[in-house]
Amino acid sequence: MKRNLSKLMLVMVAITGTLLLPSCKNKQEEDKNGLIGLKSPKDKEVPYGLAMKCVDEYEKTPLGSIKKKTQGVIFKKDLLEQWLKHLNTITTYDKMDIRFGIYTKQVLNDTRDPHPDKVDKITIFLFPILNDGSPAKKSNSLRDENVDPFNMGEVYP
Repeated sequence: MKRNLSKLMLVMVAITGTLLLPSCKNKQEEDKNGLIGLKSPKDKEVPYGLAMKCVDEYEKTPLGSIKKKTQGVIFKKDLLEQWLKHLNTITTYDKMDIRFGIYTKQVLNDTRDPHPDKVDKITIFLFPILNDGSPAKKSNSLRDENVDPFNMGEVYP
């Protein structure tokens, strides 16, 4: 498992090196955009079912009909690292599936970080999965419960 985790960390470093480019001119703008308001990795999780609604919305939207442009999604490095450490305490996984989704009004209203300006914007979700492609399960759950994906980054523009 340690070998797989080190490979994942290399992938995540490559991703965060790309996605964590400075895009905010100052701390006031960063605060306004909500990049530092959420301090816990749990605050960046979206319930599995809601995330899948966003993924389904993206998959059923015809190419070229996306209403709002999204150039990228920023995730704070420290929250992403904390979440990866948190994953190791609740599950076993082999890979990270990075899926596109479109925020809907319903999904945003049901999250910890509702931003009406994100409606119809493309986002990404980080789903921990097993080698066979099935979702990672919460090991401490009494039910057969999928691990909630990481999300709620700052979409731009």
